[in-house]
Amino acid sequence: MVSQESGIEIVNQPRDGDWKQDRGYEIMADALAAYPRIDLVYAHNDPMAYGAYLAAKEAGREKDIIFLGVDGIPAEGVKWVNEGILTATFLYKPPGGEAIRQALRFLSGEVIPKQLTLPTLTIDRSNASEILRANGLL
Repeated sequence: MVSQESGIEIVNQPRDGDWKQDRGYEIMADALAAYPRIDLVYAHNDPMAYGAYLAAKEAGREKDIIFLGVDGIPAEGVKWVNEGILTATFLYKPPGGEAIRQALRFLSGEVIPKQLTLPTLTIDRSNASEILRANGLL
């Protein structure tokens, strides 16, 4: 868990952003009012991270904060990473397909591992433009 890592202090308890940009903005505006120093914002999707960025920009604090999102959708998160708005976004493989594959293996009598780690991809300035080009967005 992040909260158990040394050197990390969570200043704002997690709040439900309902996967929406405007909720990310509201949550960040509240955090900015309450905390004079915020180093990093993690949002569990790119639109919420972008909303947090917009709130920080409005407050003139965006340059002091790292913004991380999740989804890696080219027209959103990857574009925002390429523009320097988000520092990174993370693309993860949805678990449904792998769950079905593992269930079929189990039903056919195979032994399956108790834990599977699905692949993920970090998208940052080093690979964002390549991903945008591959998706016809650059």
